[in-house]
Amino acid sequence: MNNVAVFDSSKVYASTSSTWLTAAEVESLMVTIQSAYLTWNVTTPAVQEVLAATWSALTDLWVWLVKNSLGWGAVASWGGTGWGGTAADTLTSLLLHWDNVASPSDFLDSSASPKTVTAIGNPIQKSWYGNFNWTAWNNISIPDSSDFDFTSSNWTIDLWLYPTNISAYPWFIGQLNNTDKNWCAYIHVNGAIAVWVSWLNEIKSADWVIVNNKWQHIAIVKNWTSTTIYVDWRNVASATTSVWTNSTYPLLIWGFLSGWANQYFWWYIDEVRISNTARWTSNFDTNLPTWHYDNDANTKLLIHFDWAWSAFTDSSSSNRPITPSWSVTQSSLKIGDWAIYLNWNTSYLSIPASDDITFWSWNFTLETWMNPATVSWWQRIFSQMWSTNSDRSIYLAMNSNKIHLWISTGTVAAFDISFPFNTSISANVWTHIALVRNGSTISLYVNWVKDSVTYNIWTTAIRTSSSNFGVWWWDSAWEYFNWYLDEVRISKWIDRSNWTTFPVPNSAY
Repeated sequence: MNNVAVFDSSKVYASTSSTWLTAAEVESLMVTIQSAYLTWNVTTPAVQEVLAATWSALTDLWVWLVKNSLGWGAVASWGGTGWGGTAADTLTSLLLHWDNVASPSDFLDSSASPKTVTAIGNPIQKSWYGNFNWTAWNNISIPDSSDFDFTSSNWTIDLWLYPTNISAYPWFIGQLNNTDKNWCAYIHVNGAIAVWVSWLNEIKSADWVIVNNKWQHIAIVKNWTSTTIYVDWRNVASATTSVWTNSTYPLLIWGFLSGWANQYFWWYIDEVRISNTARWTSNFDTNLPTWHYDNDANTKLLIHFDWAWSAFTDSSSSNRPITPSWSVTQSSLKIGDWAIYLNWNTSYLSIPASDDITFWSWNFTLETWMNPATVSWWQRIFSQMWSTNSDRSIYLAMNSNKIHLWISTGTVAAFDISFPFNTSISANVWTHIALVRNGSTISLYVNWVKDSVTYNIWTTAIRTSSSNFGVWWWDSAWEYFNWYLDEVRISKWIDRSNWTTFPVPNSAY
């Protein structure tokens, strides 16, 4: 009651951008927030943390705020450094949360000494959404209904999509059966988006309003006789051309009823909604959809994609049956709302060699959550080696359901210690693994249970390598990891397997 906040109008932040905040503006915003508090005499702990926070902590807070405002699952607490969470300790050499929602293809090290993390191929950070692989002709099907008669009254179809291949005319929603003159919405080969009545009429945007490898919001609005397509809340095409039919075929998401494999959508979708009202009649960049859509009287179909794997639910009052075809899945994450997805063909992360990842003869802990698509072939989990020059130190891999370890010691640039552990690893199941050295003993813990195999390394030092440290990779393409990974942590000078001192990890490190 005795603290009085002094408001300084010069510390009000104003964006100079009409759309998204740039990186510079995010920094300026955080500078403004901190400077605003400098004239306050409020002594509560929260305000004092603002004053004492580092710039990285403030920008981490911003990412957390964006992540929660965008939804796709609730986050219980923010685990950043110096802001009400557990501080990253000085023993942590590498800490990868995979939750950079602002830029899913950029990977951040949250340790006290952040390393540069280079993504090779197409690894991305993922949250909950539908996963469609066009090569298997994936789609989900909802029976036809009078609620899908878009020839009458006003309607809105809106959703988020993340395409990775727009060179093959992918169809993302419609009731078209090959050449039967019914409607669909699709992405043109040159990045345009269109609503089409097959072989008759079309409303189409300019080129490259849709791009690969980016989340974009799509809204197709029928307002009486006019149909408007919005991409990221901006009108990109509008006309009175007749593009709607009252089809009797099922409503298909990301596919249509012919066998043209090249016209199935490829990759991710979230928050599909159909409404019997024109929800927007002009650019709506000041009224953005930023949370799970709520069901209301106008909602006729609502798919959140928030249920594990192939169990799909319509969250509208209609509760329509939804049938997935082939291998349509929903992402299931382990810690928080984001994880990394790696396609074994090309995807991995590379971190420059440093003293923080040189283990020598000290204690260390390498740990992660993993969810492999297969456990039957060689897949590298961690590795520091390069096959062409034999500059080798350590690598941990999986084959035939078992974890295998290789170590190079002394000055020999080859592996002179190698052995498998006994615990079996299952495919499509989240499993926590921790490789630890404590004095002379190297052990593996699988879901916090110590494997029956241990190795007595005595006082032998693990060889120092100048090779990059790879996460799920080395330089042989056939040993890339495939599927999901969450919460990678490398700790030096400490064996974290004492779960009394270091509790079982069930939240962000």
